[in-house]
This record gives sequence, C-alpha cells and structure tokens, in this order.
Amino acid sequence: MLRELILSDFKRHNFRSISLRNLFAIFLIQPIPGLKYMILFRLTQHYRRKNRILFYFFFLWLRRLKVKYGLDISYRTKIGKGIYVGHFGGVVVHGDVEIGDYCNLSQGITLGVSNYGKNRNTHYWSSCFLGPGSCVLVTLLSGIM
Repeated sequence: MLRELILSDFKRHNFRSISLRNLFAIFLIQPIPGLKYMILFRLTQHYRRKNRILFYFFFLWLRRLKVKYGLDISYRTKIGKGIYVGHFGGVVVHGDVEIGDYCNLSQGITLGVSNYGKNRNTHYWSSCFLGPGSCVLVTLLSGIM
C-alpha cells in the first residue's frame, strides 16, 4: 500500500519509478519540495502505528520541512494517491480533512474544519485543483440553535 501511494505521487511528478537515482535526485541534487514532503508524509503515516522509533524520526524530519517549505499538512490528514503539490509556501491543511485521489494543491491554500457543532465535518475532494489563495473552511452548525 505504501509503495503504491508513493509511486502514484512519483508519477504525478513525471517520474516513472521509485529508484535510488530518483530518490537521490529528489532529496539531494535538485529537491522537489512538494514531492519530498509527501514522501516523508507517507512514511510518517505508515509508521505511526507500526514502529514508534521510525515514526518519531520521520515526524521530526517532517516538522523540519514544515518550517523550511511552508507546508503545514498534518500527519493525521487522509490523503489519497497521486497528490501534487506544485508550489510550496502557505499550504495549511487541518488533520481532520480528507483529500481524495489526484488533487493539485497550489501555494497559499487553507483547508480547515471548524469546531462548531457536535460533530466536526470532514470533506473529501477528488480530482480537483485548489488554486493559489483558495480557502475552504467547513462549519457544521447542527446542535447550535
């Protein structure tokens, strides 16, 4: 499952396979911030319940990249395969938001969930493009009045 998710992210960035050469290029030679962040995001989610030591290692690395690239996507966020983060900077995604398959995220977007009501509402987007400066905040108003 993990390999399929990472491979679909690679294909969205025009890489055909997961190879040592491609990983070396992404992480060291010519970093691609969105893909680099998503690889570490997937690894953090994968090891969350399987290996606590590896989880904390990838979690701390992911936190460092949050500051470096301005991508604040919680490791609790459910993201489908083939995500594309084209531009980094100012991307904020709440942990209770669900993003579907093959979505494009641009710079300056905010996907949030309001804390009003009994149940917080999560949303699922699939095959969408969230352009620069998009802000989606969902509020569930049941039980307030």
